[in-house]
Amino acid sequence: QKCRDAHNDSRPDRNRQKNQKRKGHRAGDYTMAEVALRDGGRCHLCAKRVDMTLSGNDRMGPTIDHLIPVSAGGDDVITNVRLAHRSCNCSRGARGDVQLLLVG
Repeated sequence: QKCRDAHNDSRPDRNRQKNQKRKGHRAGDYTMAEVALRDGGRCHLCAKRVDMTLSGNDRMGPTIDHLIPVSAGGDDVITNVRLAHRSCNCSRGARGDVQLLLVG
């Protein structure tokens, strides 16, 4: 089962702003490969290896997880994202309840 986003017709303005913010920061800022390399190829939620050859739509496929969700005001920048399995990412949803890593 795939994650379901909020119905676009129920909150069009909020979703439009969120998507514009995400698209604005995505332009060349990071790639899935860069995030996977930085994170050692492991899901930051379950610490198991992520198979990068799987489709992002696969249950155990690689996805980008925002530590502070875009919907909660987080930016779509490499310092705010971690590698995660799709199933782990979907289970967490838009909650910002992961332990933030301190970068020194």
